[in-house]
Amino acid sequence: MGKKFDFIISGGGLVGCILASELSKLNFKCCIIEKNKFELSRKSNNINPLSLNYRSRIILEKLKLWNLLKSECNPISELTLKHFNNLSRVKFQSNDVNLRNLGYIFDRNFFQNTLRKNILDNKKITILDNTAVKDITHNKTNNNITLSQNDQRVSSKYVIVCDTSESSLVKFVCNDVEKINYNQTSLIISAEGTFTASSAVQHFTKYGVLALLPHSSKTASLVMTIKDEFLSEFIIDDSLNDKNIVGLFKNYSEKLSLKSLVGQYSMQTSRAKSLLRNNVILFGNSSHLIHTIGAQGYNLALRNVEAFIEYFSEKQIEDNNSLNKLVNKIDQDRHDVFDNIDFVLSMFLNDSPISKLLSKSIITSLKLYPGLKNKFLKKIIGLEKYPYLSAETI
Repeated sequence: MGKKFDFIISGGGLVGCILASELSKLNFKCCIIEKNKFELSRKSNNINPLSLNYRSRIILEKLKLWNLLKSECNPISELTLKHFNNLSRVKFQSNDVNLRNLGYIFDRNFFQNTLRKNILDNKKITILDNTAVKDITHNKTNNNITLSQNDQRVSSKYVIVCDTSESSLVKFVCNDVEKINYNQTSLIISAEGTFTASSAVQHFTKYGVLALLPHSSKTASLVMTIKDEFLSEFIIDDSLNDKNIVGLFKNYSEKLSLKSLVGQYSMQTSRAKSLLRNNVILFGNSSHLIHTIGAQGYNLALRNVEAFIEYFSEKQIEDNNSLNKLVNKIDQDRHDVFDNIDFVLSMFLNDSPISKLLSKSIITSLKLYPGLKNKFLKKIIGLEKYPYLSAETI
């Protein structure tokens, strides 16, 4: 029959590690299945940025993980949104909502290494790495799921899928996955210069979306999601066109120089139409890939983790109807993010005169009406409609 667990988690990345760690704290027996070697990444001079908003900090504090992570983050207290030109620009500051910071920039490798070290030190969690699921069986009598991989079999009542949208478990849950090709390419570039360490920028241009994410007063990541029609202006023979890229960011840094291209990928995303089948639940990248606009992806995942852990800590697990309610809650949050992304992309990256006029009007309204601006800011940092004190007490 193989080994039996309370939870099987497919994928040992950022989401899978937190889920396994938190479920083990509730005395659940967990197994992580990871297709690659489950190990710590080597230290790199290049930072792969991960942006977390203030709501994510609150969640990580509740999960008692923040103290392990906070020493290696760069706090952001100011965010500038700019649409095409300096006249269409609005600046958000943390003191607008009585907080010290709006969010934080991490090195993704550091973040994952910290989470993985926690897992490796946890005797309650079994790791099966360098393996992939070959077969999935559902027993209708006891409602258990059995997974076969290589020469091993493991079973559980609950399987949480946190790997990729192309995995066999995703196809088991949902064959209906919406594919979206934005005809854009994301470039993540490591840069040096003189930066305002606490200030991030997101700039909508005719080329696409530019983001400057500082790590210190001397280093930053440039994240460029470029329309494919303009890509050749910034990448020539697989090399960065330093002059053109520096030209786009010259107003945000003195003596800006590019160190290296950290990552490049086509901006194609996916959205699974359903998240649950026979207690197999899709999470994170398994349920969707999200456009990089606004760094929504991992912030959404952490909110989903929070809801999931709260559900199982309240011991409602025998009520299948309540599990459906949990998944519906997670799905609603997901679709709210989809709607926000679709609106922003259609409005701020559309070259039509009407879209330019409307987007300019939105930014003008945010500048003129402090109440509207603060409501928008709370939405960005995840505190809109969230029962949390406006004055920072942590």
